[in-house]
Amino acid sequence: MIEIPLTALAPSTQIEVSEAREALASKEIRFAVSLLSQLVMEVPTCLELRQLLRRAQYSNYGAPSELSLTPHQWWPAVATRALQRPSLNPYKGLTIAERWLGRNPYNVMAHRRLAQNAYALKMTKTVVFANECINRHQPDITANQMDLAQAYLDAGDTQKAIAMAEKVLYQEPENHRGIELVQSCSLIASLQD
Repeated sequence: MIEIPLTALAPSTQIEVSEAREALASKEIRFAVSLLSQLVMEVPTCLELRQLLRRAQYSNYGAPSELSLTPHQWWPAVATRALQRPSLNPYKGLTIAERWLGRNPYNVMAHRRLAQNAYALKMTKTVVFANECINRHQPDITANQMDLAQAYLDAGDTQKAIAMAEKVLYQEPENHRGIELVQSCSLIASLQD
């Protein structure tokens, strides 16, 4: 699946994006979030649109709290199952993830769902974006760092993949996944030269 840049969108959609940017600049954040959410649902393959939406959601939501980053006992079991259940239709999965992120942009499980469905659609830049968000919210978890390194590698950014994998290996020298990833990245980098 090809990820579409903002410049390739229909002129009417580009006008709506401009309106959303103006709303963000004038601190009408709720309007911007509403408009951008609608646009992302209409054009789920536009990464730049998704990034703009996430910035607006972060502004609207405020700073993350401890409760927003990890599921606690209060977290409804139905919501957890809904986010973990694989979707047969990756487009529908993107929509579900965006709905959950609309409620809480710091929701790591929703970002994971976004990454999984984007991966199924071969939207590598969106996979990187989702994994960067996860890593930003939970920076000390090795599995998140390795997922981000793998996403960088899949997107063709071997230098960032090596840097992230080496960061993991510095913390955990015996991490087999990290060792394999550094070896793969090094091999790919040598073939590119």
